[in-house]
Amino acid sequence: MADDQQPVNRKTSVIEHGPAWITAIVGVISLLTGIFWGKATSSESAATTVTQTITETVTERAQASGSAPAATGTPQANSSSLFYSGDVAFEQCTVGGFSLDWNPPRFLDGKNLETGCGSRDLRAEDNTPYVLAEWTTQSEPSRDDCRKQVDEKGKSSTGKLVVGSYICGRTPEGRDFRGRVKGVPEDVSARLVVAFEVYNK
Repeated sequence: MADDQQPVNRKTSVIEHGPAWITAIVGVISLLTGIFWGKATSSESAATTVTQTITETVTERAQASGSAPAATGTPQANSSSLFYSGDVAFEQCTVGGFSLDWNPPRFLDGKNLETGCGSRDLRAEDNTPYVLAEWTTQSEPSRDDCRKQVDEKGKSSTGKLVVGSYICGRTPEGRDFRGRVKGVPEDVSARLVVAFEVYNK
C-alpha cells in the first residue's frame, strides 16, 4: 500500500451479504420448528392407545370317521374372569366333542364333553371327569349358583335339554362353566348348540 492511500474503514451491513444471511436465518427457523414439531408429535403419539379386536372361528376334524363339531367365539384375555365365551355346536352320531379346557374349545381325544346319537343331552366322554348339573329353575344362574349346583347335584351327564335351559359344570382341570342351550336337534343331522361361558380357575 502506498503512503498516499489510506485504508478505508467501511462498515458492512447484513443486506450487503444478502443470500448467505437469509439462508442462515431460514436454517435456524427450520431447526427450531423441527424441534418443537418433534416434541408435539411424540407427546401426541405417547397418549394414543391402539385397540384391536380378534375374532376367531375354528372348525376341528376328528381323526376317526366323521367330523368334529364347530366352536365359534371370542378367545378371552386371561386377565378377565372369563377363559372362553362362545357357541359350541355338538354334532350327533359322529366321533367328536369338545374339551372346554382349551381356548377356543377343540376336540381332544379322551377329554371331551359330547352328545349322543339322537339324544338331547350332554355327557362326559368315557372316563373324563367333567361334572354336570342342569339348572332347574327359570332364573339365570350366576357363576356362584352354578358352582353350588355342581357341588350338590353334579354327575357325568345332563337330562334331555330344551332351548333356553342352563347347564352348570366343571372341567377336568377345575374350570367352572355355564351354558345356555340355543338349539336342540330335531333329527340326527342337526346339532345341539350351547353358548358357553368358561371361567378362569
